[in-house]
Amino acid sequence: MKKIIFLFFAFLLYDFSYSQNAFIPEPTLNVISDFEKLLTEEEIGILAYAIKGEYNSNSNQLMIVTIPTSYLGNLQIEDYAQKLFEKWQPGQKDLNNGILMIIVGSKMDSVGRKLRIHTGYGVQGVLPDLLCSRIEKAMMVPELKKGNYFKAIKNGSTSILNFISKENVGKIPQYKIEVQKSADLVYDYARVFTDEEKKNLEAEMNSGFNAERRVLITDHQQNYNYNYVYISKKYSYDTTLFKISFNPGYYTDEKDSILKFSTDRKTYYLSFMSESDEYDDSPTFYKKQKAIEERLASVGPYTTIMELIADEKVAYAKRLNCFIYFISYLLSISVFVFIVAMFTKNKKGKTKTKKPMAIKIPLGIILVAINLYSFLSLVTFEMLYYFIFSEYICLSGLITVLLMILLAVSQVVNVIYVYKIDANYFNSKLFSWMGKGGGGSSYSNSSDSSSSSNSSSSSSSSNSNSSSNGGYYGGGGTSGGGGASSDW
Repeated sequence: MKKIIFLFFAFLLYDFSYSQNAFIPEPTLNVISDFEKLLTEEEIGILAYAIKGEYNSNSNQLMIVTIPTSYLGNLQIEDYAQKLFEKWQPGQKDLNNGILMIIVGSKMDSVGRKLRIHTGYGVQGVLPDLLCSRIEKAMMVPELKKGNYFKAIKNGSTSILNFISKENVGKIPQYKIEVQKSADLVYDYARVFTDEEKKNLEAEMNSGFNAERRVLITDHQQNYNYNYVYISKKYSYDTTLFKISFNPGYYTDEKDSILKFSTDRKTYYLSFMSESDEYDDSPTFYKKQKAIEERLASVGPYTTIMELIADEKVAYAKRLNCFIYFISYLLSISVFVFIVAMFTKNKKGKTKTKKPMAIKIPLGIILVAINLYSFLSLVTFEMLYYFIFSEYICLSGLITVLLMILLAVSQVVNVIYVYKIDANYFNSKLFSWMGKGGGGSSYSNSSDSSSSSNSSSSSSSSNSNSSSNGGYYGGGGTSGGGGASSDW
């Protein structure tokens, strides 16, 4: 009896030490947990959309995990998949309808590359081991060997979804996933924010300073082990206002160089595309960057981002005031020309008097400049002002078009009244290059005028697809140990 007990504990100790080198990551709550970085964000979004559709419709839950070969440690892929399944628990507790697709290694990490489709009890009827093996060898392995990771995973996941969609039809999952709309401004893939915080961020970002509808994106990233803030000037092609790479607690232990996990080691890498002039000066820039990093560590990402949004709104208000002054100045030119035309208008019965040269010369210079400005603006269809609007103030497309039409109308008014002033006051050929102004007290000019406005609207969309990758909870499914494994 003692010998049996000894052998039992020896086996447990052996199994414990044998699996110590294996690293089983914490659940990421993502459809696709790409620890090996085989896919782009856009590719993840495309795959996640289809997988979440099946999950929401029938509760069948496919999770895709890519890991470095070092994660396996001394474990076989089958044992590793079972341990990962037990920890992440894909599928519903009463249906056991979860599936894990695990891809180990890459072309760069080529020693010990493996592939495993691991199934729960509830789907082994439609996904028997032989079928899993066929999907791996026929649909995935050839593409994996070529480095076509997205195509391989898409082939495999599409095949799996085609088979499991016939099971548990209409079953409601324990955690229904809300698919994000493309009009959203906050794409919280890493689930950094609560639902209330996301709602508040959406409301703050959906205001005038963000007329281009740049977005906030969060994702998981285990490479950053400290809080860092990166600030750059916003460019016209930027579609992101904030990006947060969230490390939930992964770190490499310096003692044994093994990747480990601790919730006390959460870090954030915050990228911020700003339009504020406060970051132009280098000494001030580094001080502000350091202050934001300290703020991020003390109060977290939500409060930090809300404060940065408030700063952006203040900077936007300053630019808006300067812009209003500029537009007011251009429109006041029309008011000036109109007033001059009224004062120089020839009245019936009034004797003409000789105009002093001290008034005529500077007034003529001013009118020539106004006329030149008006003609050039009309000929170029206000494109100079469009670029000012789009780069400096970032107004919405409709407001930009209305302002350009208003400016075009004011410039037509300028040209018309400059003609009248020339005819009534100068009675000369000062503006003859624009057309005859006539002489004496009567002035007539018939010309066809046309105004055209050219509106160009630009819209930025998130690199994000219509579905987020996050919020993908395991429902407590139990593994049946079924499936198949392949080398690639």
